[in-house]
Amino acid sequence: MNATVAPQIYALRAALSDHVMIGKIVDVFYAKMLDDYRINRFFFTRPAAEQADALKAYLKA
Repeated sequence: MNATVAPQIYALRAALSDHVMIGKIVDVFYAKMLDDYRINRFFFTRPAAEQADALKAYLKA
């Protein structure tokens, strides 16, 4: 790995491990997903909050 890339990857990994940042990313993702008529019909069977919580837990693990 390049000497200039490695510190950037470690900094990005440290920033993404922040639970608040992960929560915001997932919330924005689900808001955009629900606004898209092409895919939001596939997610009507479960509440978006329940799906977002499951994705947040998966990303935090």
